[in-house]
Amino acid sequence: MNTATDTLTSATAHRPHWEHDVTDEFRTETIDGIECTDRAGIAALTGLALNSLNMKALKDDAFPQPIRGQRIGRTFWYPVDAVRAYAQHLAELADAGKPKPVADGDPDELLDPPAAADAIGINYETFRRYVALSRPYWDGIVEGRPLLPRPDVVTIAERGNLGQLGEHREWRRATLAEHQASRPGSRATAADGRTGRPANS
Repeated sequence: MNTATDTLTSATAHRPHWEHDVTDEFRTETIDGIECTDRAGIAALTGLALNSLNMKALKDDAFPQPIRGQRIGRTFWYPVDAVRAYAQHLAELADAGKPKPVADGDPDELLDPPAAADAIGINYETFRRYVALSRPYWDGIVEGRPLLPRPDVVTIAERGNLGQLGEHREWRRATLAEHQASRPGSRATAADGRTGRPANS
């Protein structure tokens, strides 16, 4: 078995204006050439408690299949791509039919992650997960409609006291409003008064 363990944890305390990606907080191993994570990693991306996750593994047909179809040692390992798809699936189910209009304000105002989360009516931890799930879409790795729009401004700078580089993302209020309005099935209206439609439709 060819494995390369990469345990990544945040080295600095959470600061409200800098997001630490959820993908930096769970263990991955490369198994049979495929990047995999365990159930703790699935919990980190989905926000589910481990006991709830274990129940879904037994009852949810959409739950990812472990690589090799069995435990490796004492652990089930799941392809990270399948885990991301499952987390996106759960997020879409949670949001289905419940589009939240973006809070009123200057459409050109730039919102940092905590403010953007507040503007679309979700908590910051959920927003962080949405960022992690949306990044493959922003980077062109995955096709389709991301949970969050690409940020309008990305600044690279040091964060914390260790000199580590990090990304600080900001979204225009109008960008968030248009994205909310374009959700499939959404009756919300974008900031400019147009009703959007899903990307690539």
